[in-house]
Amino acid sequence: VSIDVVGLVDEWAARFFEELDYVKEGENGTHFAETMINDLPQ
Repeated sequence: VSIDVVGLVDEWAARFFEELDYVKEGENGTHFAETMINDLPQ
């Protein structure tokens, strides 16, 4: 099995830094809450 280690690390790093984008994470949380508001028990 051949693995592109550089490509693997590049992909991991890109996703890792996206997860550290707290503004984006906040927007995702808001979107999730708005989407699920009618499906969650009150």
